[in-house]
Amino acid sequence: MKTYTVDFVEGDKITLLERGHEEHKVIVEDEALSRKLTDGMLIDLMVREDGSVSSYKILTDETKQVKEQNQHLLDKILKKSN
Repeated sequence: MKTYTVDFVEGDKITLLERGHEEHKVIVEDEALSRKLTDGMLIDLMVREDGSVSSYKILTDETKQVKEQNQHLLDKILKKSN
């Protein structure tokens, strides 16, 4: 499995960016999975040759950690600009 960041969800289409290789974009269609995801979430995912999802794991703790790190960086930037 590879780790991806959910770039965006539109209907049942999910656009994912591979962690560490964000230039690699993957688009999968999975109605049930798309209802569980929101932009910015991290997910371990295995995709079949036909583009369908064979298995996944939503990385809740990792997503929370990344969001906290991003908020901390934003707060630092905003403090410097004041």
